[in-house]
Amino acid sequence: MSTINSLALLGFKCAPFVFDLSSEMSHVSIRDQVVRGRLLARDLAALKNKPSTVLVIGAGFSGVSAALACAEAGMRVVVVDGKPQPFSVQDGVTQRFVGPFMYEWPAHGALDQAYPPASTPQMPDGSILQGLWNTALGNHPMDANDIAKRARSALQGTIAGLAVPFQIHMSLSSVDRKAVHAFVSDFARHMGIYAGHVPWKAAWKMLDAATFGTPWAASPAATTASSIVDFDAVILGAGFGEERVRLDVLSPNDLPAQGFHFWENDDWTTLSADDEIGVFGAGDGALQDALRALTGYDHPLITMGVIRRNKAVDDAIAAIEMELVSIEQEARAAAMWTQVAQATPGRPPFDRSQVDAHLDARVAEIADRVASKPGVAPVVLGVLRQGHGIVYHAFRESNYTKAYMLNRFLLHLIERSQESHGLLAGHVRYAKLAKVTRIQGRDRGVGISRGRYEVEVDHPGGTKKLFLDRIAVRYGPDPATLPGRQMVGLTRQQVAERTAIGQVQLPFVAHPR
Repeated sequence: MSTINSLALLGFKCAPFVFDLSSEMSHVSIRDQVVRGRLLARDLAALKNKPSTVLVIGAGFSGVSAALACAEAGMRVVVVDGKPQPFSVQDGVTQRFVGPFMYEWPAHGALDQAYPPASTPQMPDGSILQGLWNTALGNHPMDANDIAKRARSALQGTIAGLAVPFQIHMSLSSVDRKAVHAFVSDFARHMGIYAGHVPWKAAWKMLDAATFGTPWAASPAATTASSIVDFDAVILGAGFGEERVRLDVLSPNDLPAQGFHFWENDDWTTLSADDEIGVFGAGDGALQDALRALTGYDHPLITMGVIRRNKAVDDAIAAIEMELVSIEQEARAAAMWTQVAQATPGRPPFDRSQVDAHLDARVAEIADRVASKPGVAPVVLGVLRQGHGIVYHAFRESNYTKAYMLNRFLLHLIERSQESHGLLAGHVRYAKLAKVTRIQGRDRGVGISRGRYEVEVDHPGGTKKLFLDRIAVRYGPDPATLPGRQMVGLTRQQVAERTAIGQVQLPFVAHPR
C-alpha cells in the first residue's frame, strides 16, 4: 500500500472524478492558478489507478497548467473552451499588470519578477510561467496582454513536444458548450456507479469528435478522433464566473451604471485629475482601482517604490514590515481554521468576516503609526495626482475584506496621511464611505461632459448624491455562474465545505514528482 499526501484531491474534488479549480478559491493570482492546476495533476498521477484520459474545461492558466501536467504524466488530455484562443481572458488587456510575486509584499522576494523565484529550492519548474517575465523590467510587472502572448507561444512549443494525445479545442458554439456542460453534469451524477466494478475506467460515449471541431493545437500523437471521446476524469478550470460590474438602478427605466470588467481595458488612462470617481466594493479589485485613480500609476508596487525613495518613509515602512508579515500569516491561518464564512443566525459567533475585520483594524493602526512619523504624510500625499478630483470609495462592509496586504496597507496609509496631515492642496483626495446600506445609480447617457453617472448612497452620515465621471464596480462573481454550480450543481453549502481546504496557502512552485 502506498500513501500520498494530497490536499489537492481533497480540496478540489466536487464530485466523483470531477475536480474544480475555479469556484470560490482564496488565492487567485495567475501564479496561484498555475500552481493549483499542477498540484492537482501531480496528485492524480500519483494514484495507483490514475486517470487514463482527462477532459479539461477551460483554457485559462489553471486549466492549461493542469492539462499539461497530466499529459507530462502520461495521460491523454482534451482541453475545451468557448473563447478563440488560450488565455483569452488576458488577451488584449494592456492596462492590468501582472507579476509572479507582486502580492507577497512585504515578505522577502515580493519584487522578484523571475519565475521560479531564486528564494525557492533550485528544482526544475517546467510550468507555463517559466521564463515569461522580463527580468529587465526590475520591479515593474508586465501587462496581461504580453503575458498571454508569451504563454501561448510557450504552450505551442510544449504541445509540439508531447508524446501523448493532447488537443486544445477553442471557440465552441453555444450548442457545443451545452453538450459539454450536459456531459459534465451527467458524468458527475453517475460516475462511480456505472460501468460495473471498474468505475475509474468507465468509458463515456456521449461526446464525439464533431462536438469539438478542429483543434487549436494538438500534439503529434493526437492523430485519431477516437482518442478524444473516452474520459474517466474531468477538471473544471472555467474561470470564476460572471463578474458583477453594475450598480442597482435608481428606477426600473434607468440605464444601468456599469463599469468595466477587471480583465478589460478601461478608459482610466485618460482620467482628468479633476474627475470625480466612484469605486464600489471592499475587495481587492476595488482597492486596486481606487489606487490607480488616486495615483495614476499602473500598479501598487510602483506607488510603493515611489514613496520609498524618501528615506523617512523608507525607514518608517521598513520598521513595520515584519509586523505586517506576522499579522497576515496569523489572519490566513485563522481564516483557514474558521468554519463559518459569513455570520448566520444560529451559527457560531466567530466567522470569516471577523477575521478580515481584525486584520484590517491592525493594518489601519500600523498605517496610522507610519503616517504620524515626521515627514511621512506629505511624501505619501505627494504621490497623489495633481488636481481637484475626488475618489469616492463606497462599500457595505465596515472594513476592507478579501484584499492583498500591498493594496490594503497603501490605501490605509493614504487615508491616514490625509487625516494626520490634512488634504494636500492641489491633489486628488480619497473619500471612504463604509457601512453603506444602499447603493443605486444610473447612467445619464452620452453627451454629458461631467457627472455622467448619478449615484445615491445611504451611509451612517445620511444620504449622499454623487455625480461621477467614471465608476468601477467590483462586486465579485455572480454565485450562480460558478462552474461548479453550473455544471455539477454544487449548493452553496457544498461549495463552502469543499473549498475550506482551498484556503491553504499554496507553494510558489509546484515541484515535479
